[in-house]
Order: sequence, then C-alpha cells, then structure tokens
Amino acid sequence: MAFDKETVVVAHGARRAMAAAHRSFATFLLEHSAVAHLPLATLPPAAEDAGWRAAWPPDDGFGETRLPERVVRGIVFARLADLLEGHAACRPEVAVALASMLAGPMPEVPVAGTTSAGEVLVLAHLLRGLPEVDLQEAEAVALLDGSPGSAALAADAALQAHRRLALAEGIFALSVEAMAAPLAAYDPALGRLWGDPFVAEALGGLNRWLTGAGPDRRPYQAPVSYRVLPPVLGQARRAAAQIDDVARSALGAVTLDQVFLPPTDGRGHGTLLSTGGSFAATAYPAMAALAATWADLCTLADRHTTKLHRGAVSLLPDRLAGPGGRTSTGLLGFVPVGLGERARHAAARTFLPPSEGGVYGGEEDVALPTFVAAERLWTAAAQLDGALAVLAAVASHALDLTDRPTPVGLGPLLAFVRTYVPPARAANRGAQVGRLAAALSDIAVTGSLPLPPAASTGRAGLTGPTAGTVP
Repeated sequence: MAFDKETVVVAHGARRAMAAAHRSFATFLLEHSAVAHLPLATLPPAAEDAGWRAAWPPDDGFGETRLPERVVRGIVFARLADLLEGHAACRPEVAVALASMLAGPMPEVPVAGTTSAGEVLVLAHLLRGLPEVDLQEAEAVALLDGSPGSAALAADAALQAHRRLALAEGIFALSVEAMAAPLAAYDPALGRLWGDPFVAEALGGLNRWLTGAGPDRRPYQAPVSYRVLPPVLGQARRAAAQIDDVARSALGAVTLDQVFLPPTDGRGHGTLLSTGGSFAATAYPAMAALAATWADLCTLADRHTTKLHRGAVSLLPDRLAGPGGRTSTGLLGFVPVGLGERARHAAARTFLPPSEGGVYGGEEDVALPTFVAAERLWTAAAQLDGALAVLAAVASHALDLTDRPTPVGLGPLLAFVRTYVPPARAANRGAQVGRLAAALSDIAVTGSLPLPPAASTGRAGLTGPTAGTVP
C-alpha cells in the first residue's frame, strides 16, 4: 500500500462496528457531560457555523525536507487502523473519507518542526486535505490524536532494514572473495557453537552469497575486519528484528490518548479513558539502534576498502594498480572516511527532548522524538549505501585484476555492480560510484535485486523470505 500505492476499502463489518461505537459514545457524552477532559473531545464553538476546517490547527511545521510519499501514505493507513474498531468513536464516514486519500496524490508534509507531544503538527498538516466530511463529537480530535506517524516510520524502517542488510551481506561477501579470505570464519557450524540465532542467520546469508567459492584461498587468516563479519552482521540482524517487532506492535496498537471502550456486555454505554497511548516509546530507540548499526557497517566497509588496497595484507597488487598504475582505485579509499563520520554523527542517541513544548508545557510537557530519530536513520542509511558502493566497486576491480572466476552466488551481484562501475578506469568514476550508491538506496525501497538461490533476509514477518529478490 505505501510502496505500490494500492488503495484501501473499509469493509462493511468495520463500518458496522464504528457506527455502533459512535452511537454508544453519543449516549455516553449525554450522561457524562461534566467529566473534566470531555471538552477536549468536542469541536470548538468557532467550528459550529463555519465547519470543522475553520477550527483546524494551522500548518506550523516548515522546512525544505519533506516526508517521503510512501511514509505519508503509511501514516494515513496507520491512522485509519486506529479508527476501525471504534476506539476513536468516529463514524464510518470518517474512515471512508480517510481511506479515499490513498486513491490520490499525497500532500507534502515538512519534517522540520514536527516534534511535539504526540504527532499533532504532522497530522494537522497531513489531514487538512481530508475530503469533505462533517466531523462530529470527538472526531476532529481523534484524527489529530495518537502516533500513526511513528507506526508508519517504524514499518518503513523495518522494510528497508532487511533489504539494506541483504545488500550489505552480499557486498561484504564480494569483498571476502576479492581478498580470497579463508572460509573457516564463515563455517555454518559456528552458529551452533556461538549460540546466537542472529549470527547463525548471518552465517547462512554469507554462505549463500559465497556459494561456489573455490578452494584456492590465501594461506593465512584474513584481517579481523573480515573475521568479525558474522557477529557484526548478526547484531545488524538483531537490530532489524527489533524494529520489525516495534513496527508490528505499533501497526496493531490503538495509539490514541482518548480511548473509547464500547460496551461489551450490553450494559452501559462504554468508558472513555484518558491515557498516554500516543507516546510511541519504542520506535525512536529502535531507530537509533539501527542507525548505530549502519554506522558500524560503514566502519567495516572502510576497513575492507583499505585492506584490499594494501598489497602486503591483501596479497593483491598494491593499491590495486594494474600495469603502469593506470587502473588504481586508491583514491576511492578516501571516500568512506567522510561517509563514516557522517553516519556516526547521525547515529547519536535520540533522547526525550528537554523542552516542555512552549505554551503547552503545562500539560503537553513531553515531546515524541520519532521524526528526529527517523531523519538521523535516513542519513546513516544513505552513508552506508555510499560506503557499500565504494567497497563493491573496489572488490569488483580487485576480482578483475586477478581474473579469478566469480562464485555462482555472487555472479548476479557482481554483474549488477559492473553495470554502474565497469572495471576499466573512467574519468567520471566518482559519478559512477555515486549512481551505484543511489541504486543501492533505491533497492532498499523497491527490493528488486537478484540474489543467490534460496536467499532469505532472515525472520519471516513484515518481510518474508523470497528467492530471487530482496523481499
């Protein structure tokens, strides 16, 4: 839905449940008009004559950076999921209007200025484009309440994490083959010996990529940066699994602060709970952990790039220079330095903001930093894509210099790399590597890259295993 722009239809069963909950809520309001927090659930007097849009909060977010359209669509979908069981006390007409937004172009939503208690700044901007519908009791506030943005961002991060990790494992395997590193460090038996299921998965991934690797290897162990690939990639899989769990939980949760519990036993008219349900406390730490993982992989990619160029270590031509030194990739070794620095800065831990939120600091005094964590994660991911592109180009060049046969598991990946960066030296090699990095970023979103037989990105969940493509 978010990536392929599929539309959504609100089923009749959901419409009936929403209508029944709204009727119960209307009766509840009549019986509990003196409850202190209920004025928050009604439209302001200014909206009575001019319509709800007249009282809708202004678009106070700003800045040039916009949320990707797939994330905006995900927010609309997650917002819709909050309504369907009746806990927002909205009528089915509101859900139908919300679902209809997915059939058209999404509004542009700025990222700057989006940090608040809950996600009211984002939702006010996004849902101003809601098709015409007359909002009644609780409906305006229900649309602005909760944290559907955190759910959408977590799901987007989870989908990309598995795809980016599959690419990283393949490119590191390409580096292993370029170094002709001994395969003992990737023996599948180590997964059982180390007792870590994520390391076992990483070993399985590396071995699928290295299918067909020949026995002619270097006579002594490879550098540590090669031998630690299984545990580091295992930790990366653990971080991806964590954001997977967060996304799955958030998409199925009721993320409203004002939660209506419809009557379940035929007695009474339900209960209204004022909660902190809109505070998505697990999303931003999981995103920060994933950003830190990408920064660590940047460091490994940098180490591999350097070691491949050092002839005394790699047993390859020094600086990977061909005859006459005209085909060296030595200068590419500088590029990952800045990429890694940017990734490490982006991976700084995201904390609860110390500000109390301006004029609303008396009550809305803890802001939700999910969008800040997401921006940092996007930055770290982009730096990793660049570092992987450099390593892929260098490993491809090393294999070309030695004229070694390519293992069957790495064949499709190597061919893909060489469509962007051919082994022959070119004056615009930096631009070629840049286009490769952009292609890797696109693959993390689209998931279309040939993989070795029976490839899997890990646990079934938001992204199930699919042979032949990154799911």
